[in-house]
Amino acid sequence: MEAIGTVASVFAIYNQLEQCGKRLHQLKHNFRVAKQEVNLLADEVSACQGLFGIFRHISHPLESRVMQLARTQSLEKILKSQATFAFDQINEIVLKLEPLKKDTNASGFDKFIAKLRWHLTKDEVQAPLIMLSSVKISLTALTCLLVLDCSVADLRRPSLPESDKELIILQM
Repeated sequence: MEAIGTVASVFAIYNQLEQCGKRLHQLKHNFRVAKQEVNLLADEVSACQGLFGIFRHISHPLESRVMQLARTQSLEKILKSQATFAFDQINEIVLKLEPLKKDTNASGFDKFIAKLRWHLTKDEVQAPLIMLSSVKISLTALTCLLVLDCSVADLRRPSLPESDKELIILQM
């Protein structure tokens, strides 16, 4: 049952990434101010989304030792909390930038206040960038460990020809 919970957590994070990515891509095309920061966030979310897709694809042998260890250490909960923290930060940034969208009906004063708030707090982009980088590193490490674990399991099969074993060793 824990394996299903792990997969459900991965899907939940992937769905959060997808929603966050869509919002950032919409913002990317609507802003004149903060374009670079929004682009960085959108790229980071997109990279995390790709890594989650790879991890989800590779983690199908849910009974591997790596997945058992990940469940024992509650890594999916840690990744989910990190991703949720980053998404909350991104949502706050998006709310601050909302009056600056091209198609908004915000008054000139609201736009001025939003620009001022943005310039005073634009360093807040660093927190979600760092958190998403941490998620990417964790996913990359887990994916590499899963691939290595699968390769070692293949090497242990007695029916594997010697030429295939050499090929697997070279790939590792």
